Amino acid sequence: YQRNKVYIRTNPHLKRSQTRRHRKQDKKHLAVNRCVELCSELCPFCGGSELARRQDGRLTRLTRDLRISSSGIRRWVTRFTTTWHFCHRCGKRFLPREYLRLDEYSHAVKSWAMYEHVQHRASFANIAEKCKEFFGVPVSSPDVYTFKHLLSRYYEETYQSILKNIVGGTLIHADETEVDLRGVGKRYIWVLTNLEDVVFLYKGSREGSFLTELLKDFRGVLVSDFYAPYDALACEQQKCLIH
Repeated sequence: YQRNKVYIRTNPHLKRSQTRRHRKQDKKHLAVNRCVELCSELCPFCGGSELARRQDGRLTRLTRDLRISSSGIRRWVTRFTTTWHFCHRCGKRFLPREYLRLDEYSHAVKSWAMYEHVQHRASFANIAEKCKEFFGVPVSSPDVYTFKHLLSRYYEETYQSILKNIVGGTLIHADETEVDLRGVGKRYIWVLTNLEDVVFLYKGSREGSFLTELLKDFRGVLVSDFYAPYDALACEQQKCLIH
């Protein structure tokens, strides 16, 4: 335990050597749990079904996933293979769309990383290290940054749906708070909730004119503090007793 967990981390020469070795081997030596061959039945260019296929050993990709069960979380690796497809009708060569759209990391891996980032305030570097140590899945800090960007786009529709549900309801508790971002400075987070759903809105200032457009269709009761932008809204209001 001391040699693997303690000494190797404190000796700079061994640490660099170990890091270089893992970078080369991590992605190539993962045990594969399942193999899937992908193929197309129709040509994406002309719709023809008379296809010929040619093997190519380079056409293989691995997808890293996490399987969640009552006993814990474990790594799950799937190897996807395919062949070159040739269409006799139009003469085009192509690969199956499903193969081209494969992602190296599954939605579960990305979700776990963002849970660590948001719920436990873990840094990208810390998340990458945990992913390697806990599951043996090679992830880098830039990978985690990409996860955050992809999931923000993936859940944009969900975010808008929650916001629409809040604005269309009968009660909103609203507040804002100041945050100090490293390298950016002072910014503000606005919070809206109906006690069941909640949305956070990132703004560059405490200027609240955007609330007029955002809550123009709200017909319920707004509970807030005594900040002036809330008073300008055309809806029933109640001041927070704590304030």
